[in-house]
Amino acid sequence: MAEGSRRTLDGAKAMKPKKSSFMIVMKPCDLHRKALLVPALFAREHLNGKPRNMKVVGSSGREWLLNMREMKAGVLLLSGGCSQFIVDNKLKKGDVCVFELIKKDVSMQVTVFRTSPE
Repeated sequence: MAEGSRRTLDGAKAMKPKKSSFMIVMKPCDLHRKALLVPALFAREHLNGKPRNMKVVGSSGREWLLNMREMKAGVLLLSGGCSQFIVDNKLKKGDVCVFELIKKDVSMQVTVFRTSPE
C-alpha cells in the first residue's frame, strides 16, 4: 500500500463514529463500475439485507439518493446514483469513504478521506 493511501486509511480508522458505520477504500473497480459494495455483515445487521433507496448525506450537506440492490451472500450494492456520487466527490483510487448510519434503512452520512489533495 502506498504511503499516501496508508495515511488516508489511518485517518479514516481514527474517526470515531457515534453510530454504526462501515468503510470503503476506493479501488479502480469501484470507480470503473461506478458502484460500491456494502459489507454483508453491516447490511444484515443494519439494513435488513433488503434492496431499497438510501439517502447519503455528505459533510457539506449535499445529498444523493443511491439505489441498493442485493448481490450474492447478503452483500448489497450501492448503484443507481452512485456514478454521480463518485463524480461529485471527485473520488480517486485510495480515497476512503466512511458511511455512518443516520436513520436505519433510510439514510447515511458519508465522510471522505482523500489520498491526495484535490
